[in-house]
Amino acid sequence: QKLMLALLGLTLVVLVATLGLARWSFERGFLDYVNALEQTRLTTISEGLARVYVDNGNSWQEIDSNLLKRRLNRVPGGHPPPRHMRPNQPRKRHPPPLGPKHFRSPPTALFDLQGNNLAGTIFSNSERESIVVPIMVNGQSVALLKSEPKRKFDSSIETAFSRQQW
Repeated sequence: QKLMLALLGLTLVVLVATLGLARWSFERGFLDYVNALEQTRLTTISEGLARVYVDNGNSWQEIDSNLLKRRLNRVPGGHPPPRHMRPNQPRKRHPPPLGPKHFRSPPTALFDLQGNNLAGTIFSNSERESIVVPIMVNGQSVALLKSEPKRKFDSSIETAFSRQQW
């Protein structure tokens, strides 16, 4: 009987350890996925900022800082439809399926090649921990986009998905 209780106890310890490891592995993998999406977001933003840079005579000088901030804070599903598709009269209000209030972009900043902040949030992460995407024009880097990687779930969708998996 003591042997049976010992085996039962050992089985419970192994089960709890396995479930804990599976949970930790899921959370790490999901955060890696969310950070990969952030890398993709920054790449898309960098392409638009490269056009802004070229349109401004290959310079960051004299570019409206509000324009840069708006571009840095773009989120999935957060850009308006093209002007020709917007109706002139008010539309009925329907909640958007997934809009900017459901996705919060992490602190994002635009830096020139000397490390000067051109726009965006300055955050405390070290260089090694930042997600960094260069802004390329004619095959050369003209600036860097930096963003903080996520270390925890903070949007309602991410949290709901994590709970569902648990």
